[in-house]
Amino acid sequence: MPWRAWGQSCLKHCCRWWRSEVPAPWERYVAAARAAAGPAASPDPPPAVEPDGADAPAGERAPERARAEARAPERVPAEARAPERAQRADFRLVPSALAGWTAAWVGARIAPSASGLTALGLLTSAVLLLALCRGGRRRSLRAAAVAFALPLLAAAVVLAAAGARMSAATAGPVGQAIAGGATVIAELEVTGEPKALVRPDVHTGSDRVAVAATIRAAASNGLLFEAAAPVLVLGDRAWLALQAGERVRAAGTLREAEPGDSVVATFSPGAPPVKTAAGSLLRPGGGGAGSSPGPQAVRERFRAAAGWLWPEAAGLVPGMVVGDRSAIPAGLNAAMKETGLTHLTAVSGTNCSLVLGAVLLLCRSVRLPRRVAAAAAAAALLGFVWVVGPDASVLRAAVMGGIGLAAVLPGRPGKPGAALCAAVVLLLAADPWLATGYAFVLSVLATAGLVLFGGRCATWLHRWLPGWLARAVAVPLAAQLFCGPVLVLLQPQLTVYAVPANVLTAPLVGVVTIAGTASLVVLPLLPPAAAVLTGAAGVAAQAVGGIALVFAALPGAALPWPEGAGGVALMAALSVAGFCLLAAASHHSAAVSAVRRAGSRAGRAAPRRWLRRRAGLRAAAKYAALFVATALVAAALAAIPVGAGWLKDQRRWTIVACDVGQGDGLVVRTAPHSALVIDAGPDPVPMRRCLDDLAVTTVDLFVITHFHADHYGGTAGVLAGRKVRAALASAAGGPVPKTVDDQLRGAGVPLERASEGRSGTTGSVDWRVLWPVAPLPPPAAVPPNPNDSSIVLNVEAAGSDGSRLSALMTGDIEEDAAARLLARGRLAAVDVLKVAHHGARNGGSDVIRSSRAALALVSVGAGNDYGHPAPATLQALSHFRVQVARTDLQGRIYVDKEAGVLEWSGSK
Repeated sequence: MPWRAWGQSCLKHCCRWWRSEVPAPWERYVAAARAAAGPAASPDPPPAVEPDGADAPAGERAPERARAEARAPERVPAEARAPERAQRADFRLVPSALAGWTAAWVGARIAPSASGLTALGLLTSAVLLLALCRGGRRRSLRAAAVAFALPLLAAAVVLAAAGARMSAATAGPVGQAIAGGATVIAELEVTGEPKALVRPDVHTGSDRVAVAATIRAAASNGLLFEAAAPVLVLGDRAWLALQAGERVRAAGTLREAEPGDSVVATFSPGAPPVKTAAGSLLRPGGGGAGSSPGPQAVRERFRAAAGWLWPEAAGLVPGMVVGDRSAIPAGLNAAMKETGLTHLTAVSGTNCSLVLGAVLLLCRSVRLPRRVAAAAAAAALLGFVWVVGPDASVLRAAVMGGIGLAAVLPGRPGKPGAALCAAVVLLLAADPWLATGYAFVLSVLATAGLVLFGGRCATWLHRWLPGWLARAVAVPLAAQLFCGPVLVLLQPQLTVYAVPANVLTAPLVGVVTIAGTASLVVLPLLPPAAAVLTGAAGVAAQAVGGIALVFAALPGAALPWPEGAGGVALMAALSVAGFCLLAAASHHSAAVSAVRRAGSRAGRAAPRRWLRRRAGLRAAAKYAALFVATALVAAALAAIPVGAGWLKDQRRWTIVACDVGQGDGLVVRTAPHSALVIDAGPDPVPMRRCLDDLAVTTVDLFVITHFHADHYGGTAGVLAGRKVRAALASAAGGPVPKTVDDQLRGAGVPLERASEGRSGTTGSVDWRVLWPVAPLPPPAAVPPNPNDSSIVLNVEAAGSDGSRLSALMTGDIEEDAAARLLARGRLAAVDVLKVAHHGARNGGSDVIRSSRAALALVSVGAGNDYGHPAPATLQALSHFRVQVARTDLQGRIYVDKEAGVLEWSGSK
């Protein structure tokens, strides 16, 4: 045999052996033993006519039958084989889905004319290919033509849709206004939930809010015109009060969006929005507040109806039923993120599947025809989508939910894999910008996991678990293993308890969704009945919240994970290893059970111990392969650098400036595993990772210098998995932002306001507040310059050898506040200076001169568009011979003092 043919034959037999398609000798023995045992050993009666030796007596035919069965592995009874395989998935439309996805990505980044021409070329190629092969006699040639033509058609449809949508969005005067960066008076329809950004405005320093909207009408240069341009509004906190479906009027500036964005422009308003009626801008004398649209009124009524429940349930019931997460406590929200339950508080395919399944079950229980039941289910789904809001995410969830339900409903076998691929193409044709959205990717992966491996996982788990429990575990397990590689891109962490938390909440989710949706329907008609249903949903939702809080409080609930391509590859390898391990264990269990049954029925046909040993050896070979793969994964983990977050930081440090981007996040060691934390940066993830790497489990004092989002946005990262004893904020900083207040209250952390003279000792650290000074404005007042309300803190800590290390933490104070601080004569020389306001020019140089620091820490984001640090600040530091350490250049900065010598290093 040639070497190539021999290698292919070996590979084929190895693959079939792994999948248990080729019966082993002990399996053939099982078949022979069952055949020799006669009718009592097999549920199938013997054939009336024997093919070989039909005239021989039955007692003489049995050995012949046994030898024939041993030579014919295809006649092995089903009980002796590997577990029954799930229905083979249909992958014929996978190339079409991939082609449509690629076309959507390209179409969002090229001009509409180029999209149209490319779509025309692809369509022509597909038609020519089908026409050339239509008259062919060979069936395989026609099938190949169809296989190549379908991806071309899918790409052409998606590209044409992308070009048409972009042309419609920029057609007419609105396109000229966007291209010219004009200032317009626009009537906008809010299409998404407002979200507070963690990055403050570059000019005012105030918080910003992002709102997805569509310009329906606008006025520019004396011209009134209609439009349908999707834009992203970047406004102040006044835009947080808006809800999807409302119409507002605002004046602002348009700026063209980057290629690939789901909007055609960004809209920067110069004033708060004014609610209007639809079309009021184009109607002479129109205006005034319009009435709330129907779906919005239904959601508000439902949220109010759930207000009498417990706080956790009052927030979770609207979130789990209609996707309204505005009332969920901050602590519970963080706990659900740590346990992988965040998807429950957004309208997903699960909600739509439950609504469809409940209506179908109700209709079939009263013996309605299948078509009537399907129509009723479709009507219920459309009503649910109408109430929740027919935006792209909800429509996607409805389609994916219907496919997921079709994958698990009993009845005629369908092709859910093909349906999933077709749904991907249709959804991308409706909205090509879904291709780059994480939500769409996760929906497709979760549905694919259910379609491809949901049934298999349930079959494998059924070897050890009851059927209902096996199915309950299989669904979140398959979804988690499929979505894991993408989830680590969004949030680089390993949610250890995600699968058990989802398993425990699975039956509760059904109760909340069904009871809550029924309450939503009967609320206008029978309020008492709606109250009962809401109460039932509230009890289940309270249990969901309790499960999230309990699992989040367990040690290691969320472990750091490597970022980037390495983290994705590592998670994908672990997912594959998990599937293989489960499959191998299930096959081994099934094989051993078959041997035991066959041996007991065949009597003494062969020694049972030998059979079990052969089965054990075969399973041991599979497990050995898995153990080798696990060892390779462990070696990869050991090779990950310290900065990736898997290994605790072993560097000596007293003060650390965390690399949190454009913001401040500083840590001062107070004791082993304890620290004083000053500010939290704009994002919880980098701050949490920094504290985790430093092995900080207790925060003795958390200081928020002032209430700008780049200093408090990462508060959840400080609180996550740690005990925080107390928090301190500026007495002159105005009211505490609601997000901070909710997070601290949810974690049980007391917050105090401080001014000049406040001091204390925390572990080995002495600290004193130098600014702001009394008399103070009322707590509700906001100072003219919020930066000047920053807490200025003098810190003295013990270095590695016990020598004292002093530092001055200046927050974001600017030149005026710095002059007043210096005039009070309380500023002494220090070793380390945290440069004010990320090195901005308005910080001045007086503090740099007076502090006489040896090292200056500049906490600043790489490539920021603020121009930080300013050249004038760097020149002042150079003039006074101060070493400069910058987080944008050196990454995380470690500072220590040993034998009177100041030492520092960066992580880059």
